[in-house]
This record gives sequence, C-alpha cells and structure tokens, in this order.
Amino acid sequence: MKTSISFYLYILLFSLTIASSCKKPEEDVEEPENEFITTVKLVVTNTADSSDVQTATWKQLTPDGSNPPDTSAAFLNLKPGSVYALSASFLDETKTPTENITEEILERATSHGVFYIPDAILSSNITIIRNDVDANNLPLGLNATLTTGTNTMNAFMNVILRHQPDGKDGTITPGSTDADTRFRVQIKP
Repeated sequence: MKTSISFYLYILLFSLTIASSCKKPEEDVEEPENEFITTVKLVVTNTADSSDVQTATWKQLTPDGSNPPDTSAAFLNLKPGSVYALSASFLDETKTPTENITEEILERATSHGVFYIPDAILSSNITIIRNDVDANNLPLGLNATLTTGTNTMNAFMNVILRHQPDGKDGTITPGSTDADTRFRVQIKP
C-alpha cells in the first residue's frame, strides 16, 4: 500500500510540474494610453511643381490646455486644380529632446488612424485619400493625397489622430482622440 501511495503521489507531482511548465507566463500587456501630442505638422508637395512645398504647424504646448493653441502657422495655401502629396507628423515638444510620436504611431499602426475632415464648404472642393495602411490593410493616414477643385475658397480642415486599440475598422468611430487640430486651407490661384 505504501508503494502505491508513493507512486500516485509521484504521478500527481509529475503531472503538476508538467502542467505548470507548459503554462505560458502571464504578461502584463497593457495597451498604451493616449499619446500626448503638442505639435501636428503637415507637409504638402505639389506633384506637378516640386517647388510648391508648404509646411503647416499647429502647436499646443501647455499639457492642461490652459493656453490656446498656436495656430499662426496652421495654414495651407493651395492652388486650384492641383494634386498634393501630404505627410503628417506628430510631436511631443514638452520633452527634451522632442519626442517624435509619429514613430510610435507607425509601430502601433493597427491601433491608430489619422483622419482629415474638411468643413462642409471645403469638402465640395477638396478630396483627401489616405495612402498608407496598417498590417491589417486598414488606412493609417500619415501619408495622403490631397486634390483641390477649381473653386477659390478659404475654409478649415480638422486633422484628427484616433487611438483605436480595440475595433479599428477604418472609420473614425472606434477609440479615443489623441489629437484634434484645425488647419486653415485657402485655395486660390
């Protein structure tokens, strides 16, 4: 009887050892929180005229939003009937050196989306197509093509970075907002 109890005890301990060694270690996998972004830069290059390159910059350097954003350089002056290559970058200038959040967005592309939302008046005279995609073939939006219509106008376009770790589907709806910025867009000859 003593032998059989020892045998069963050995089998039980052996089984527990095997079961615990096969179990994957638990990892504390936390989805990063929303990015802190102080600066959004847009660079547009006219595809027919490489000398027509513009940079527009929106800044909010106070993390608590106590000061209004600096929108003095958040301005694009586009030619009518033109096609522009657009690239967006996102920075945190409260850190030294400045942290390029764009790199993190690229690393976690399946959790982010950049959206370009023109005002109603502008939407009839501008087309924006996001060109880059994440690993799931969903639009990312750091690179886009912007095509202007022929009408002269002065309006606004929001550039919104969405943090979408759960349920990214290519639309703006899922997730939360990392940045919501506003750029003036003027279309004139």
